[in-house]
Amino acid sequence: MAVYRVKQFVNAITAKITEEDLNFINKYLDVNEIELFNKLPVYDRKHCINVAKDIIREIDEEKFNKSNKDFNYKTLIKAALLHDIGKSHKSLNPIDKSILVLLNKFTKGKLKNYTNFKKVHVYYNHGEEGYKLLKHRNYSDKFLAVIKDHHKSDISCEYTKIIKKYDDKN
Repeated sequence: MAVYRVKQFVNAITAKITEEDLNFINKYLDVNEIELFNKLPVYDRKHCINVAKDIIREIDEEKFNKSNKDFNYKTLIKAALLHDIGKSHKSLNPIDKSILVLLNKFTKGKLKNYTNFKKVHVYYNHGEEGYKLLKHRNYSDKFLAVIKDHHKSDISCEYTKIIKKYDDKN
């Protein structure tokens, strides 16, 4: 776990958005979504791009679309790109996140009781914040649930499980 966190920290502080990334974003997000996406700091945008690209590398589009009539592949990639949009509410820089991860570990999750602090609130509730940010737009309930629930431990929705798997990997 420690090596994963060090890698995550290094990736965050060295994150850059490439021309290829911009083309990728333009392929899956519309103008309004791009504007919203760009409110995230570079390291969170790059993380979301990495999550989406890992899904593309590992999940076949044709197979996915055949077995999922109500949530197509493009929607899955869009959800991957927007899954952390609630972090635009209050940004956590890599140092903040590292401190919160350590505090969460040392307090055995009791840090959750201090969500009156904005950074702690965003750390634990950015899914809910993303849901609130997107619920007035034209998204399906399933799409919104993926955004809202991607950090829950008791996930029954297959699409949310996919986002969670690749989010945890990145």
